[in-house]
Amino acid sequence: MDTRLIHSRIAQCGATVREIADLMGIHPHHLDADAFRRLPELPTRVLVDLASRLDLHPADLVPDLEPVLGHHRQNTDPDQEVAAPDHDARLVLVALAHAGAPLHTHALCRALDWPQHRLQAALGHLQDHPELAGPLALRRTGPHTFSLGARMDVLTAAQRAALDGADGQAGPIGAEEAAVLAAMLGLGPAPQGAAWKAGAGGLAAAGLADYTAEDEFVVDPAVRFSLLPEHPPSAGDEAEGEH
Repeated sequence: MDTRLIHSRIAQCGATVREIADLMGIHPHHLDADAFRRLPELPTRVLVDLASRLDLHPADLVPDLEPVLGHHRQNTDPDQEVAAPDHDARLVLVALAHAGAPLHTHALCRALDWPQHRLQAALGHLQDHPELAGPLALRRTGPHTFSLGARMDVLTAAQRAALDGADGQAGPIGAEEAAVLAAMLGLGPAPQGAAWKAGAGGLAAAGLADYTAEDEFVVDPAVRFSLLPEHPPSAGDEAEGEH
């Protein structure tokens, strides 16, 4: 098993340590090389979900699965493959999504190692069958230049306006927030006055703490568990956090 491949794919897919640990059924603090070496011991469902999240084949996680997964099921046609036009169209979509910016057709041809006529056929197929892109849409942003954008018929105008005004960036907490968080976890003295108010406000804005129905300011159970693994969230905590 190539653990370097797994680590690089975790970074490439934007997966978090906690997300991967949850899939594997372990605490994030236990996600280490030994945990990956024990992948063959995990249930099949876990391996399939993990491979799907990392855009890997299950045999990339457990090489011993290769001969088994290479078998074709009975009563199926082993020669049946995805239609070539659909396959090429999806490759173009993935290439544009990976680039994250408009690409000229010359750049796409170089990246995919395709002749111009093959790319033009794929682009034409996408324009004729926009459903292949799902909630996305192929956009022409300039001469022979294309990108992916969101379809305009999925979100409402109000939803688009709200998203346009949201930066979507969550920065690291500052010293004031850290001091309040440490105090709430019993790891340090409690700041006083304005320092507490500012730190608590920052934690609430970051989603790390909030007020309960009884107006008590508490640390999010998942945050507490990530810092203090000996305090797992209860079923009640998890249900409350979903509302």
